[in-house]
Amino acid sequence: MAYGLKKISPLDLKPSTGIGVKIPFSSDAVFQSIYTTKEQTKYNIINYLLTWYLIYYRFTWGIPYFFDVLLSLLYFFIVDTTFYFLHRGCHVFLYYQIHQKHHLCQPIGSHCARHSHWIDATLENLSFFTPFFIFYYNAYCAFICLILNSIWASYIHTYPKRIEKAGFMNSPYLHWIHHQYGSTSSCNYSLYFTIFDRFFGTLNEKSKLTI
Repeated sequence: MAYGLKKISPLDLKPSTGIGVKIPFSSDAVFQSIYTTKEQTKYNIINYLLTWYLIYYRFTWGIPYFFDVLLSLLYFFIVDTTFYFLHRGCHVFLYYQIHQKHHLCQPIGSHCARHSHWIDATLENLSFFTPFFIFYYNAYCAFICLILNSIWASYIHTYPKRIEKAGFMNSPYLHWIHHQYGSTSSCNYSLYFTIFDRFFGTLNEKSKLTI
């Protein structure tokens, strides 16, 4: 059971949806889910429609210019802003309804990045798409941003190797601490940077557990 949780929602007992394959993990892990293409299509229809809209109406195609590179850098700051508030909102208002499913992924590992309720995953993806609705992005730059975003999300869910002091960037250690808490008592909500956690007082460097 995830640390600091008072109850388990029935939603946590349902299989997760994903990319159409069965992925085996350790037998003691909560993440023991069979992915089906049918479930993937059903629960990700909003993401498919958003992707289609972006490709045909928001992305520009051609050789990226210097401004496109600047927008690519800005992408990560915009995403971190929207992700912080959506993530914190899920803890405060929708934790037992949808977000607890993600925290019940045990033991923590890169596979936990996409182990979540479909509504939770959709809200998360909306934060990843937000910059594309503010600015017109070069398609190739946008794809690179999304790939890097996916890699980073998997990285911060890896088990930390050592205790680290919080710097400018988020880290597996800080996110591991986040997974030790639940509901409104959580901390370290940011995805990339520690800016908002520092500003709103939600940064926590003290783990309940030993590595």
